Amino acid sequence: MYRADNQGNITSYAVYDSKGMIVKRVDVTGAAHANVSTPHVIEYGRNRLPDGTIRVQSPSTKLAPRPAKSDEIP
Repeated sequence: MYRADNQGNITSYAVYDSKGMIVKRVDVTGAAHANVSTPHVIEYGRNRLPDGTIRVQSPSTKLAPRPAKSDEIP
């Protein structure tokens, strides 16, 4: 899934696993997060609930962003 600006340029996109849970979001343009300029990647972890259900970590507990690798930039 991706977002684009009015000129059709991709501004961000997300990658999901086979269960439909987000794995990472790549911000191509926009504000820095935790002092990491764009393009950067926000990788999402997983939480296992007491009943065994697996959930995506909430935004407040996700990993710190990292600079995007060249193969992650559209």
